[in-house]
Amino acid sequence: MYPNSYWNYRVFRRVLQTDTGRHVEFILIEVYYNGKNSIESWSHPDDPMIPYGESLNELRSDLNYFQAALNKPVLIYNENEDGLVEWDGKE
Repeated sequence: MYPNSYWNYRVFRRVLQTDTGRHVEFILIEVYYNGKNSIESWSHPDDPMIPYGESLNELRSDLNYFQAALNKPVLIYNENEDGLVEWDGKE
C-alpha cells in the first residue's frame, strides 16, 4: 500500500444479462485508493457490503459511511481501462 492510502464505500452500477433479460442493479462496494487518489482495488460486486457494528453506535457510524457513498459519483467497471470509472448516467 501507498502512504496516505484510504478506502471508502461507493455505489457501483452493473448490468447483468439473465434468462429474463437485462437487469440493472446498484450495490455498495469498498474502494481502495492509493496515495495519488487513484483507485487501487475494490471489493467484488458479488459480495456487496452490508452495514455492520459491534454496538449500536458502530452500526450508526457505518450507516453514515453508506449514506456518504450516495453523495459521490456512481462507479462502473470499464473493460477498456480494466478498472472502475465514474458512470456518465447513460444506459
